Amino acid sequence: MSGSTSRGPIFLVIALVAFIACFSSMFTVNERELAVVLQFGKVVKSIEEPGLYFKIPLVQDVRRLPK
Repeated sequence: MSGSTSRGPIFLVIALVAFIACFSSMFTVNERELAVVLQFGKVVKSIEEPGLYFKIPLVQDVRRLPK
């Protein structure tokens, strides 16, 4: 029984990290802006259409510019 009680906090930490990684990989583009996705400082993609997009957390960064 003591082995199963130690799995609870570990599972919660793993679930929390997965939740944070999922939400940090999503971003939205407004209809009045365009977005540039940078990977290690180099342009990977430019997005002009509004909507929900995904990026690689901690590797890619999004810069928004007005249209």
